[in-house]
Amino acid sequence: MLHRHKRLHDQGVPVGMLDTIELGVEWFESGFRARNGRLSLPPGDDPFRGRHSVSAIGWDDGGETIHFQNSWGAWGDAGTGYMPRAYFERHVDSVFIQRSARWGPSPAAYEAFEKLGGRDAGAAIEAQVWRMLNRGEEIEDVLIEGKRHSLARFRTYSFRTQHVVDVLELRHPLRPVARCHSVLHLDTAPFKSVIQELFVLPRFRRRGYASFLEREARELAAGVGCGAIEIDLYEADARPRSKPAAVGFADAAGYSWQDRAGRRPNLEAVARRTLAG
Repeated sequence: MLHRHKRLHDQGVPVGMLDTIELGVEWFESGFRARNGRLSLPPGDDPFRGRHSVSAIGWDDGGETIHFQNSWGAWGDAGTGYMPRAYFERHVDSVFIQRSARWGPSPAAYEAFEKLGGRDAGAAIEAQVWRMLNRGEEIEDVLIEGKRHSLARFRTYSFRTQHVVDVLELRHPLRPVARCHSVLHLDTAPFKSVIQELFVLPRFRRRGYASFLEREARELAAGVGCGAIEIDLYEADARPRSKPAAVGFADAAGYSWQDRAGRRPNLEAVARRTLAG
């Protein structure tokens, strides 16, 4: 991914349009004074100062050093730093990847890329296609509890599995209030859709928004031939204070639960509902 990040940036794609790779890192006193932003393994007496987050933007030393963007202005090398592999392996405990569904990889962009020559077309064509707005975006007006909302649909690809992801965003009137990410598993039968994210902003909860998006995801799944839809319950939502709400929501929508603990992602259980064929 960092190779593609550098290749596209060299072709003029703004950093804000590229995938963002956030590293959760343990920070020590020596990091504040790292010359030119080059981190080194902290000695045993180096005081631990807490956790920090930086953005990976490239690499150095043949891939043995990560080049990262910090958020401290003039720190390091013009606001950037360098993290050797040993530091990454010992002191980075989380990696988050973010992608905008407005541009970048999508079924529509892939089709355009193939028409322009695909992998043989070169980096300039790849960058041109990446900058295209997602032509798969669809926006329609919907009524919820008698109030007008807009529903935006995008399609992109999963980082982890490369499956197609339907992104549903509910807006009222123009501000996003809820979102659903549904991954379509259409490579092997029986086909299924997996809701990996279903989120409503706190102040807009208990207005039927989550139920509306779940129904939309279910209809989309049935429309492409899926025989089942699942909702993943991750560790963060399986804590004592939040799990009852998640379980109650899925039960009310007709799902049945299966324990399916796993690591990376930290999965606790899966709710499953069969779709009418």
